[in-house]
This record gives sequence, C-alpha cells and structure tokens, in this order.
Amino acid sequence: MDMTLTITPAPTVNAGADATICSTGTHLLAGTASNYSSVLWTTSGTGSFGGGAGTLTPTYTPSAADIATG
Repeated sequence: MDMTLTITPAPTVNAGADATICSTGTHLLAGTASNYSSVLWTTSGTGSFGGGAGTLTPTYTPSAADIATG
C-alpha cells in the first residue's frame, strides 16, 4: 500500500510597517502572507476594518475608545 504525504509549510503574515495616524485618520495595512488559504485581521482595540477583515489590505479606522486610549 502506498501513501502520499504532503507537508505544507506554516502560514506567515506581516501587516506592514508600524504607523502613527491622526485621531481622525485611517490606516491602510500593507499586508503580505504566504502559505495561507484565508486571512482574518483582528484588533485589540474596538476599531473596524474597512474593505473586509478577510483581505490582505484592509483599512483600519480607530474607534472613539481607540482614540481615547492613544
């Protein structure tokens, strides 16, 4: 009996360079990834990802709470 075993490397992801934005601004992530089938960005804040959290290049908009905490 033969068996084919395929080993796929672990996914890697990078959101791009760190950035500082104005309180009324947004930030376009310059995401890159390899060895993945889908992407889901999350935040420790309460802002939102425009263009979809499932794309490599969403736009992050900070919430009022994000702005208040700096």
